[in-house]
Amino acid sequence: MFIYLAGLILSNLSYSALAQSIDTNLVTNLDGKHAIENLRNARYLFNKEIIKNRKAELSYLPKPEYIFNKSGEQTFTFKDIKFLFKDKKIVSINGIMASPEILATLTNELMILDKQQCFFTEKSNQEYLKANRNLNYIVTADRNFFSSLSILNATVEEIATIAKQNTSKIAFELGLAKMRLPKANNFLSDKDLKSQALVAK
Repeated sequence: MFIYLAGLILSNLSYSALAQSIDTNLVTNLDGKHAIENLRNARYLFNKEIIKNRKAELSYLPKPEYIFNKSGEQTFTFKDIKFLFKDKKIVSINGIMASPEILATLTNELMILDKQQCFFTEKSNQEYLKANRNLNYIVTADRNFFSSLSILNATVEEIATIAKQNTSKIAFELGLAKMRLPKANNFLSDKDLKSQALVAK
């Protein structure tokens, strides 16, 4: 993996990214860590109220929401490092315009994790709305939701650390080559989620 990415780095030294043509003053700026914490806290507080009152207030079900999987141009800041997105794709990180292949790999990982957390929220909510809800299914969906958010947060923070101030493009790409990305392609289907819930009984 390292040799492959190192080869991509050397073969793309002259790459000129699309980010150069984007006016960052027109891009929506968002606190990425805050966005993740908002989703986490919404589900946590909802569950806390259920434990306290022994009743689910369905009108307060946390809304399934994507973080990165949105159209348009926007930046997300993590540890003071800006991730620039355009139409659901990472264009640059802290102004560093890495090779298209590396940016595509990072985009894919973050998008899958983002889809996972939204998927698990939606599945948990759907189960709550059933007359005969399966609590094991809900617990399993919630556990996977929190896990997906935690992995997503850890991943972007590690990328942000590699892209710290004064990091060159080559140093950034070499750092990413050494980084162990999560196995975000292990996306659970609804069938898999039900199987997990059955095992949890």
